Amino acid sequence: MHDRKRLTNIVGGSAGNLVEWFDWYVYAAFALYFAPSFFPKGDQTAQLLQTAAIFAVGFVVRPIGAWAMGIVTSLFAAVIPARAAAYVQERAMKNEYVTGLIHVDTSRRDFHEQHATSETALNAVPFERLCPGSAKLGKILSAFR
Repeated sequence: MHDRKRLTNIVGGSAGNLVEWFDWYVYAAFALYFAPSFFPKGDQTAQLLQTAAIFAVGFVVRPIGAWAMGIVTSLFAAVIPARAAAYVQERAMKNEYVTGLIHVDTSRRDFHEQHATSETALNAVPFERLCPGSAKLGKILSAFR
């Protein structure tokens, strides 16, 4: 392996590891400060031990959760994407939009075309058009009553 590629892999792996463990770092760094807010007042040692116990539970449960999710994923690897695609298509036929799932059907009209919305970015729309005034907003709201 070339030195540059090796360095790139090390930096990339380290950055991924940092992002993955960031919440643990933050918890450990600020445990001293939030322990009194969650645990009995008066005994600082008990507060820190209980904070550390929660930290330890997270470390124990994390690999167990990864193991369990690995089993679930391997069992449903072929089923879940097919069901997700079918669900999105069912909802699309009812003119409903599903959030949390990504499905791209290039043969269908896009959102702007289907709902006759503007393709202009909000930061390019003039202030007067974004804030039409209370009279116009009153008309719009009365249409929904």
